[in-house]
Amino acid sequence: MSYSIIPIFLIIKTAIIASILYISCFFYKRIKITFKQLFNLVVKAEFVFLIVGIVKIVWFYFFQINYTLEDLQYFYPLSALNIVGYKGLDAWFIYPLQVLNLFELAYWLVLAYYIGKIASPTKNLEARKNPMDFGLKIVATSYGSALLLWVVVVMFFTLNYS
Repeated sequence: MSYSIIPIFLIIKTAIIASILYISCFFYKRIKITFKQLFNLVVKAEFVFLIVGIVKIVWFYFFQINYTLEDLQYFYPLSALNIVGYKGLDAWFIYPLQVLNLFELAYWLVLAYYIGKIASPTKNLEARKNPMDFGLKIVATSYGSALLLWVVVVMFFTLNYS
């Protein structure tokens, strides 16, 4: 029963991210991007996070053989939390430091590349000149703002319930 909720969660997450990007693209002038195109590119970009799971499995299978459940829970490859360490850290700092990682940066860049690629044939001069910069501007203003809001909400709830 609990494993069947994972695909539903991923579809909802993908739809929310595509909706946020769609709203941002709507506010830019003369960009014709459909929700279906954005949903497909978000699904393609989500494959970046599969690498996280693979790296985590490889890390705990080959490199860190003796580990606790906390080590497994708080380990996020190439994140700021691995640099700082979770021991002795306040609980509400853990999630933001996990989110601050190189895979999230790669996710932003993949989203920006695909949005720039889709938007470049449009009449928008900025999208034709620098499609990656244009896509990054859309991703940073929409997804970046939503991610920041999400991290603040999670920090708020963690602070109140810990």
